[in-house]
Amino acid sequence: MEMKYFPAVDINDAPQKGVKKVTLTYTGDSGKEEAIIFLAALPQGLTAFSSVCSHLGCIVDWDSQKEEFVCPCHGGRYDINGNVIGGPPPAPLDNLPIETRDGKIFVGIKV
Repeated sequence: MEMKYFPAVDINDAPQKGVKKVTLTYTGDSGKEEAIIFLAALPQGLTAFSSVCSHLGCIVDWDSQKEEFVCPCHGGRYDINGNVIGGPPPAPLDNLPIETRDGKIFVGIKV
């Protein structure tokens, strides 16, 4: 697998606070594929996280009321920094690299 960068959002559409869910569409070995990622506006800047729970690979979602990522499968919970705060996940959410070019935010994923 190699790291490839895909356009996520225009710079003006990146979150200024909180978390934004983004679906990246790309062509992989199996044809057209999608990856769900999260862009989080943190004090240190914009960060991207994988949506894949580190427990068993389910897809997490952002709960804006509780301000945490929640896994629907086994109750794993992560804070806005992707760190485990509850449940069975053994590790934080994967942090994904970000590049800014041509007025867009690109996120790196292994394909």
